Amino acid sequence: MRLSVSIMLIAMLAAAADAWAGAPPPAELFAKAATVRVYLYDADPTKNPGIMRDFHTLDATAVPGRGITLDAKQAERVKHAFTVATGEQALGACFVPRHGFVFEDAKGEVIGTLDVCFECTNYSIDAPGYKARVQPVYDRFAKLGQWTEKLQRKQTHEVDAVRATFDMPPTDAPVDWKGLEALVIELGLPPKPKPADYERLRKP
Repeated sequence: MRLSVSIMLIAMLAAAADAWAGAPPPAELFAKAATVRVYLYDADPTKNPGIMRDFHTLDATAVPGRGITLDAKQAERVKHAFTVATGEQALGACFVPRHGFVFEDAKGEVIGTLDVCFECTNYSIDAPGYKARVQPVYDRFAKLGQWTEKLQRKQTHEVDAVRATFDMPPTDAPVDWKGLEALVIELGLPPKPKPADYERLRKP
């Protein structure tokens, strides 16, 4: 009887090992970032919304002008926002982000962005060169014909491998929505801003 239980445990552990083999571990978001700034902006859902254009130019509606620089502890909270699940985890089909986080290295170069929509609990992560690396993966799988769960798993695995090289969490990583919301409120940025909030932050 004990032998049978031992064999079953070994089999279960082996299966778990196979399932996770090669899978990238949950990443600290843009771990190399020395500075993290956050902005409020009025995203236009018809124009591929995002806090930056080509990682050089801020969205024209972004306020305040120089952003709000997070202190070390606040920055760590954002970097670890994809390692614990709080709040609603279902991502909304819509995406009209109002909060944009910009991550810069020690030289002041932008290494990544995080755009967040608290109304539909959805987000977007991007980095210089990321789309050029990941799009061929999507294109290749799109040509394989009838879609199956097996193909979905393979595509996700390859996409997550690319994401890991950019210090991004896996696509199905948990999201600390309550923590992110508490942080923006702490910084004086309402989760669901109104026109008056933009005006307030636009003033010098």
